[in-house]
Amino acid sequence: MAERFSARTAALLAWFVCALSVTFTGLGLLFVVLNSSFENLLDESLGIDAVIALTFPMVGAVIASRRPGNAVGWIFCVVGLCGGAEIFTAEYGVYALVTNPGSLPGGVIATWFGTWVWLPSVTLTISFLLLLFPHGRLLSPRWRPVAWLAAGVTVAGTALLAVVPWDLLDPGVPAQNP
Repeated sequence: MAERFSARTAALLAWFVCALSVTFTGLGLLFVVLNSSFENLLDESLGIDAVIALTFPMVGAVIASRRPGNAVGWIFCVVGLCGGAEIFTAEYGVYALVTNPGSLPGGVIATWFGTWVWLPSVTLTISFLLLLFPHGRLLSPRWRPVAWLAAGVTVAGTALLAVVPWDLLDPGVPAQNP
């Protein structure tokens, strides 16, 4: 009975992450429209981010709800969540700092978050998805050092991107890394 409950909880969590990612993406695209940056809608990087933020968590939720022990499903969920969070926070920050300054709180923090949240999704996709596909485990214990190195690079790169001082938006916009 306890095992069934944990599988049910895992399925609910996976679908919750999927819904959260879709919500973030939808709100981010709404801010794109509010920012009147329709050229951003045609920007291929925003389009790719939106597709990833919508499709990856759906695939991940299907895998994780059926096979909660398979890490591949959870990686798909996290990649989609990071993509949705990036779209939302970056566009929220542009709205709060550029389009309608002072209208929303936390514009600098949102923009700061949007500048580094994309990195874990990229490194998870490139490294761990390839290392763990298709069964959700490493092929052999010999791959552990590679997995540890990938985890270290992910954490260090994300931390550096989050703390190194630089302009969050284009030069001239009053938003620097806090």
